[in-house]
Amino acid sequence: MIKRIIVSAAAMLALAAPGAAQMAGGPCEYASHPGRAVILSITDAAPEPGQDLPYRQKEVLFRFTPDAEPNIAAAPKQDKAVRLTLVNGWNPGPEFLKKYGLRQGGELACVLQVITKGTCTPVIYRFPGVDTADYFELEK
Repeated sequence: MIKRIIVSAAAMLALAAPGAAQMAGGPCEYASHPGRAVILSITDAAPEPGQDLPYRQKEVLFRFTPDAEPNIAAAPKQDKAVRLTLVNGWNPGPEFLKKYGLRQGGELACVLQVITKGTCTPVIYRFPGVDTADYFELEK
């Protein structure tokens, strides 16, 4: 048991060293399933507790339809509404929606990624042409 603690402490020190690569939950692999997302609704969203953003948050719900049915048991059911968020889980603001042309009833390319190896996020929706890590509205 003492040996295990020493190894763990050494591993933590190595990870804390400047320039050391850090990894949590990976490496992970995903199966990609291209398709389309239709935006079902865009409504005002209440801020999360403790969240003080400089823009009005919008809740964007979409429905994903794959080009071909995913043959992975972990794939989510396709008949449910999914919330489109920024990478950090926050709701986008009105300027983000305008910048990327997101509107109710609009359709955009979407790729469903379902985890096949590792312990990262099990399901990810990617939108080619929409940068969900674009936090420009925070700068206002």
